[in-house]
Amino acid sequence: MNDFKLTILNLNALFLNEKDENIKNCVTDFIYHSISQIRYFIKSADYAYENEVRVIHFEEPTSERIIIKDKRLYVESDKIGRDHILRMNIAPKVENPNKLKFFEVLVNRTGNMNFKVLKSNCRFR
Repeated sequence: MNDFKLTILNLNALFLNEKDENIKNCVTDFIYHSISQIRYFIKSADYAYENEVRVIHFEEPTSERIIIKDKRLYVESDKIGRDHILRMNIAPKVENPNKLKFFEVLVNRTGNMNFKVLKSNCRFR
């Protein structure tokens, strides 16, 4: 993380005195999008005791893996069901978390019988 921070600061410093606004805007956008891509991997210290790792799946907006159906958005992934993933915690603000229990059945059918879907007991902050 420190290397990433140093790289971003160095990149910003290179263009700090840039006169061309288009170039400054491109660099600013690049830095913003770079930081945005990793921010979801970083958990608040309030949740550190959960000892969890977040799994984030990114797709380009034009990807054929993105499906919008019945007012819901789905992302097809071939990465579900890995043996090292033991549980999926449903966030406290998710309405009707029991609708997501099918993930447990789906992953169990792939051979990962230890996988469980649980609703988080953490208070939403």
